[in-house]
Amino acid sequence: MILFEWIERVCGCASPSRQRQAFGLSELQPYGGSEIRENWGVNANCYAYAMNDRKPANAIGGAIPGGASGNVASLSATGDYLDKLVSGAIEDGLLHVEGSPECPPDDVSGTYLVALIASEVGFHWLRREPDLKRWSWKDGNSGQVRLNIFNVAEKRFVYIDDANLAELLSNGGNFTPWLYSQMRFLSFFRVPASGISVAGAPNNSRTPAAD
Repeated sequence: MILFEWIERVCGCASPSRQRQAFGLSELQPYGGSEIRENWGVNANCYAYAMNDRKPANAIGGAIPGGASGNVASLSATGDYLDKLVSGAIEDGLLHVEGSPECPPDDVSGTYLVALIASEVGFHWLRREPDLKRWSWKDGNSGQVRLNIFNVAEKRFVYIDDANLAELLSNGGNFTPWLYSQMRFLSFFRVPASGISVAGAPNNSRTPAAD
């Protein structure tokens, strides 16, 4: 019996391998020397992926904060879209936590950490694997999960971890392909380890870009 199986039997905690399987991710390479992607279907966008929901309701337009709770974050004349993204996520079941990209919060047992970035016309989500402390994301419903990214200065693919998360979010030009340079960090949230169910806007009336 290997060590992690013994640990699972004795203390009931999942091994890193099984934690990755729960996320639907394969075993990761130890270094980010080549591009690594994962297929995760065509029904989940960045928000659904961050919430570990492969088949959100009203998925054609993309899952949206507040979609599951009936308080969809949408543009408005009052300019409170960014606030609606945060409040919509909280109403969907996420726990808002303080922190900055330079110093992300530590993990709490039974949860994992996600990050929300946004502009006035769209949003994007990333999630951190609790065992490896690496960040990953999905580019829209049809895109693949990205487990690493090309660092232009270093001329190689690298993982995004807590040490370089702030660099990615504040200076995306050093990384490619990164489609979200116009967005800024809004907040961290905790998600139950099993994930939560999310949804798009009713009648697939997508509001605005959910990449």
